[in-house]
Amino acid sequence: MGSSTGEYLFAELADTDDDGVGDFSDADPLDPYSDSDGDSLSDIDETNDGTNPLHPHTDGDGIEDSVDPDPLNPPADTDGDGVDDA
Repeated sequence: MGSSTGEYLFAELADTDDDGVGDFSDADPLDPYSDSDGDSLSDIDETNDGTNPLHPHTDGDGIEDSVDPDPLNPPADTDGDGVDDA
């Protein structure tokens, strides 16, 4: 019989390299310095920094975490002029 939901759940909960990414989603489950989302930051560094190792731009602003000056907070347009505040 094929994989069960339980087997998938176990594989996702297992984190062999302790980088904060479950083995099933990890680009390389044996290497904590792999980059599962392709943003040039290792999974372990993103986990330690609080960014999402499975999403290249954690705050959803379209700027990759590795070059985003504030990867946890998207830019805001507080005055409603259609231009993000600087």
